[in-house]
Amino acid sequence: MAAAGHVYDLLSPADLDLIHDGAFEILERMGMEIQDHQLLEVLAEHGAQVGYDAERVTFSAGFVERFIAEALKHDWDGAMPRVHGSARVYESLYHDPESSELMSWTEERLAHCFALARRMPRVSGASMLGSRIAVPELLERLYERFYCWKYGCPG
Repeated sequence: MAAAGHVYDLLSPADLDLIHDGAFEILERMGMEIQDHQLLEVLAEHGAQVGYDAERVTFSAGFVERFIAEALKHDWDGAMPRVHGSARVYESLYHDPESSELMSWTEERLAHCFALARRMPRVSGASMLGSRIAVPELLERLYERFYCWKYGCPG
């Protein structure tokens, strides 16, 4: 692995082989759930094993290796490092930029956070996990989506 122009050997070749083999086993035995019928059809046309009723696709090691061999290659040696960020709201408090106080979330503070994230040139997006504003528990996911939609946050 290379970062900031330096090579770091964090894993031994045996460790890399274990991760590689484990990933193949997961893709072949568990696969992934895909809730898009057209995508399921495309994957089936290309040789993936598709269970339409379960909306699940499994990928053999040969399928994955063929895909990697046929994929466009990236010039990692010539790549310029880029920095991206995102603004995410999880279980937390709002850090007021004017007073430096940590405060409970309000709708106005959510709107400010999302607007600020959209205006920062190196921040690629904003998201929120659960509603940070007190709402009935059964409606939390609905409020989360509503606030994200209302203030232009992809969610």
